Amino acid sequence: MILPSKEYFTVFEAEARWGVPVATIAGWADVGRFRLVTSAPMVVCGAQKVCGRVELCGSDLFKILGTAGVPALCTA
Repeated sequence: MILPSKEYFTVFEAEARWGVPVATIAGWADVGRFRLVTSAPMVVCGAQKVCGRVELCGSDLFKILGTAGVPALCTA
């Protein structure tokens, strides 16, 4: 049986496959070359509730990344 092609890749899989830094991928997404999608638990902001599959802006990914292009540690 032939399996279908993979539909989704993590940004780190894309980084390895394309040979570019995650920051470059974030920039491409920011200008609309493709969509960055993630899964999120229920988040309430005012009257709006968001959950499930959500699209991120490339600039959102920049906020998640540290200055070296790796995920920053979140602290509370």
